[in-house]
Amino acid sequence: MILPKLGKLSVAQALTPTTQDSTNVILMSAIPFAAWADVWLTIDTNVIATGDGSDVFDFSLVVSQEDTLDTNLEVVAQRITGIADSRLATAGNRIMEVNLGSMLTRLMDADYDYLGLVLGVTGGATLSIDAVIQSSRPQTIPRKQPVVSNVGVPTHVSAGS
Repeated sequence: MILPKLGKLSVAQALTPTTQDSTNVILMSAIPFAAWADVWLTIDTNVIATGDGSDVFDFSLVVSQEDTLDTNLEVVAQRITGIADSRLATAGNRIMEVNLGSMLTRLMDADYDYLGLVLGVTGGATLSIDAVIQSSRPQTIPRKQPVVSNVGVPTHVSAGS
């Protein structure tokens, strides 16, 4: 689907060796130029990866001449080898978080008007991801917080004591 605004490129998109592009692409010319100043790409694991230690997972954000993402310029990319990588091994973990504002404003022109993800997975690997382009810094992923104990914490003494 072609989005005329910033938004979700992939929602629970299953990646297999035959999957190539994000479910959605963004039509960059439909968005005011000023809106690109502080744009973020976030990719999270939705369903844990399967495969083995030699499988390769590629995530490339591209600007393209067509909505099918065939003639591209790569904006930013992440390659992960092996499913043991913590970004892939737990659902909800962040694979990538990048501020794209200055990069995209330099790449914007009439020839490359579409923004999307080109995805690659090798071997028998599978993975499901969520990916979004948004106009503000993403919220931190909720993580298990460490247990904090006041045992052994020094008492603060004022300078007058």
